[in-house]
Amino acid sequence: MPEENLTIPQIFNQVASRFPDKVALKIKRGNQWQNFTYRDVQERSLQVATFLIQAGFHKGDAAILIAENRPEWVMIYLGIVRAGLICVPLDPQLNAQEIKNLVSDSAAKIIFCSLAIFKEKIKEYIQNGAIKTVVLDAPGLGHENLIDFSRFKDVPSDKNMMPDITRQDIASLIYTSGTTATPKGVLLSHANICSNFQSIAKLNICLPSDNFLAILPLHHTYAFMITLIVPLFLGTTITYCLSFSPSEISRALKEADISILVGVPQLFSMLYKTIFERIKKIPGSFLPLALWPLRIKIRREWRGLRLLVSGGARLEPKIARGLTKLLGIKLVEGYGLTETSPVVTLNPPQKIKLGSVGKPIPDVQIKIFNPDKSGIGQVLIKGPNVMQGYFKHPEWTESAIKEGWFYSGDLGYIDKEGYLYLVGREKEVIVLSSGKNIYPEELEEYYGRSPYIKEICILGSAEEKFGQPIISLYTVVIPNLEYFRRMKEANIRAKIRWELENLGKGAPSYQHIMGFTVAKEELPRTALKKIKRYQVKEKYLKEIETPSVSPAVPVKDNLEGLNKDIAGRVIRYISQQTRKSVYSESHLELDLGIDSLTRVELGLGLEEIFKVKIPDELLYGADTVKEIILNLSKLIEAPLAVTQKAGATAAGNWSYILSQTPEDKILRKIRIEPRFLDKLFTRILQGILLSVFRVFWFLRIEGSSNLPLSGPYIICSNHASYLDGFLLFSSIKPVRAINLFFLGYSAILEKPFISWAAKSTRLISIDPNMHLIQALQAASFVLAQKKIVCIFPEGRRSIDENMGEFKKGIGILVKELDVAVVPAYIKGSHYSWPRTSRLPRIYPLKIIFGRPLSKEELLKNKEGPAIDDYGLIAQRLREEIAKLAC
Repeated sequence: MPEENLTIPQIFNQVASRFPDKVALKIKRGNQWQNFTYRDVQERSLQVATFLIQAGFHKGDAAILIAENRPEWVMIYLGIVRAGLICVPLDPQLNAQEIKNLVSDSAAKIIFCSLAIFKEKIKEYIQNGAIKTVVLDAPGLGHENLIDFSRFKDVPSDKNMMPDITRQDIASLIYTSGTTATPKGVLLSHANICSNFQSIAKLNICLPSDNFLAILPLHHTYAFMITLIVPLFLGTTITYCLSFSPSEISRALKEADISILVGVPQLFSMLYKTIFERIKKIPGSFLPLALWPLRIKIRREWRGLRLLVSGGARLEPKIARGLTKLLGIKLVEGYGLTETSPVVTLNPPQKIKLGSVGKPIPDVQIKIFNPDKSGIGQVLIKGPNVMQGYFKHPEWTESAIKEGWFYSGDLGYIDKEGYLYLVGREKEVIVLSSGKNIYPEELEEYYGRSPYIKEICILGSAEEKFGQPIISLYTVVIPNLEYFRRMKEANIRAKIRWELENLGKGAPSYQHIMGFTVAKEELPRTALKKIKRYQVKEKYLKEIETPSVSPAVPVKDNLEGLNKDIAGRVIRYISQQTRKSVYSESHLELDLGIDSLTRVELGLGLEEIFKVKIPDELLYGADTVKEIILNLSKLIEAPLAVTQKAGATAAGNWSYILSQTPEDKILRKIRIEPRFLDKLFTRILQGILLSVFRVFWFLRIEGSSNLPLSGPYIICSNHASYLDGFLLFSSIKPVRAINLFFLGYSAILEKPFISWAAKSTRLISIDPNMHLIQALQAASFVLAQKKIVCIFPEGRRSIDENMGEFKKGIGILVKELDVAVVPAYIKGSHYSWPRTSRLPRIYPLKIIFGRPLSKEELLKNKEGPAIDDYGLIAQRLREEIAKLAC
């Protein structure tokens, strides 16, 4: 019989007769690898088929298969289709109700499942019913409708009982678990599946000597075709890995001598990050010398690996390029859908185009329907791989298949060489009010490059403004908490805003993010890791009015392993102060809104409650309430714990905090009385800077007479550039400059090329994110010596000429120390050196100093308790600086 006319059982039987003793499937169970030859698989699948026929099932009946990846999955599938039944593979991640619904919809007569799934999701509603259930790894089942799979090895197989199967018979009913809410049942015939295999086989990419690593769930057609049908029908070996973690995958690659790794973009992104984390640990000067040995080491560990295959979603070209370059292994990207069995295109290994999903495979055609000016339109597909239709929904089939062409719903374009490029799903395109089309996957790839962002989902948000509906871009961000912890960043929302703004400056204005929510939970995804946007919309778009955080914390609190007394007192105190439900797993910022400033007040309150001195590291090194409890327990139980005098620190007593002398490590960074060399260095540096700014940046200075000759007072300015501190320093008279101190980020000021001059130039390096109390105490100490302090109350450089929100820290200093503050506005610094640029550029600069303001003036005419004094001072100071800009 010609190969084109064969069915799934016929092709497999031919392969099994050619390689009867070759290992077809292998899996590690315990510390041992268990192997199954082609003869074993053939015999066990025939036993399954014999059982089904003897049990009274008929050709065309539906059989559910719901289990984790394992060799038995393959044997059961082959047995089901050999008996002429239709296999309905389901996602093991479905909940009990979803499984029940699909069992009912498919009218399944029998269920094959693993023991865990049986106990958790199936047992309750089928154990008393008529539907038979076969359970894997469940010896001792005795009910007539509950059968242990291990009993099949004793079933005498009978080839003569097998029904005749044609190419047009349905082999699989696949329920899509896509990015939309409604699952569709896709009918795939033996012809669909076999023709797709035969088209791929013609490309000669795989060889019988290959060993495939199967990681992706087999219920999905991509994994089913590429890690089951293709390798099995070519006579290769399939190795199962039960974990998605890079370390387990690496171990399997090494131990099983894998030659082909099939994955999704998220997997390759994880591998990329894992490898490049190792590279980042190599000092820069040694990097060129170390890269080659590292590559050799990885290639030795993964000695058999020769090909990577990616599909299921868009793969970022940077990831493909990085892995290919480092590993020296080709990465082939393809494209397909459940409705096309699934493969439509593949990148030819001999000519890979990164960013493209390749060319159509043999016997498959594609074309672009209704392309726009850029050639982008809906991708249409024709070939023997196109499904028979949607189960029970002929109307869906009619709208999806017209004149033999399947309307994919995917948008893309074809280049001159016939390579297909995808830009997104037609239903997911965001059409802005300006008429611009946004393809969220591309934009997520762009914004997701920030190391502070773990996951991101971009949505279209509809709001009414000025009586008109406005569509803008809104995003849900899952922060990379591990990276925040490593970088010692405490203000998560502020940093995420910073990153989105920075990246937005590199994109057209219509691609800027206009609002965002920071959440803890991973985004809901399909089996192939595509974002389920409809679920994200349902969950998060409701929060646009109050987009602070997602409130997802456990309903039941688990205090196991914690000191119950300390835990109870901590949780009660935080709950009283935040007026929120608090649990041990609550995230301090994401769930409770506790930023760097309120952490200080939290620490003061806990010191008062437990009568113990709490170091900054305890508060700023903790992300959750549980970590606070654990750290506090260790501190209290330590024999050298510093006991706090009762009543010495009332929560929120900033006057007390500022009256304390800074720690010695901070005092060592401050030289209050300048030496002769300091004065000389200040004069020379001032002269050079002022000349440079006047000649190249045409600097103009206004209102310098408003600056008192001596302190104490604070200079506050907007902050948009690295130049701002230098501008302020060079714009005041030397008699003032020698007494002017700056508070700056230790990450910048402690660089070797700056730190040597820190004392002479009065730069006090403190990280206010992790040591806010130290920063405020240092400022208070300097002001107490009748000096001048320059502070940028925004905390970070703004993304443009618009000032950001002023932090309360400036309000605390002004009110509690009762010092004057001089507002200053720097005009043009954003254009001269924006934070998104590595180098400065020429642009006219102007600095304007306003008159000194007292705390009484800034608090004048306060109306009601809507805002505290600290916040009001910060807000009004911002308004005064804004006036100088006019």
